[in-house]
Amino acid sequence: MVDRGSGIVAGALAVRHAGQLARAYAAVVLVDCDDILEASRIEGARAGLAGADVVGCALRISDSAGRCLGPVLGLEEQQPDWERLLARHNVFGLSNSAYRSEVLRFCLPMPPDVVLTDWLLVLRAWAAGATLRFDPVPRMIYRQHPGNVARVLPPFAGDYVLRATDLVVGHYAQVLSPDSGIPPARQRQVRHARAGVRAFRQAMRRSPARLRRYVEELNRLEPRYVWWWCVANAQLEDVWKD
Repeated sequence: MVDRGSGIVAGALAVRHAGQLARAYAAVVLVDCDDILEASRIEGARAGLAGADVVGCALRISDSAGRCLGPVLGLEEQQPDWERLLARHNVFGLSNSAYRSEVLRFCLPMPPDVVLTDWLLVLRAWAAGATLRFDPVPRMIYRQHPGNVARVLPPFAGDYVLRATDLVVGHYAQVLSPDSGIPPARQRQVRHARAGVRAFRQAMRRSPARLRRYVEELNRLEPRYVWWWCVANAQLEDVWKD
């Protein structure tokens, strides 16, 4: 789907193709092929990009058939500390984000082995000084199904928590690598977060009983619908920190 008049292009696309679009259009609206656009998705992205370089929007969470379940993925804070937030969680996915093309071109290409592309992409943008904005209005419907890499709906199982933790540790390795595109001065919070997640992974893998307790208590918490909330949850540090 192309909005030629505004110079905004949207579609179910891979980020590896987004560079071509960023050379042809003023902005790129990212939409995952699994998900569903609300009627205001492009209008909201256009409005947000008038005052920011990168814009994310809230997502209604649905089942695999697209039936909305009630929860909304988004932020509680109106003015978040992006450095602190993005070191631990992500809200700028490949389904709910829009980038000004000059920022997207600067952030590309992604490493060929990247897995958590959306998270590295927004961190590169933030580290380069891009202005970030999050729209609390849900303008996408986000399908949750067994194949989701990044799940946000409880209940969480122990094997998924371990897999998610490994993905986050791998993400930190890429963010902190010399060719990450993120200068060391912008890596402080990530280094701190990595230390905590490494300790968490060690504790969870060393003790199945501790993992079971962590998962039980995690599933009793009031959920926060952001990506990677289930990994090394700060409310449960007494479970996993020695």
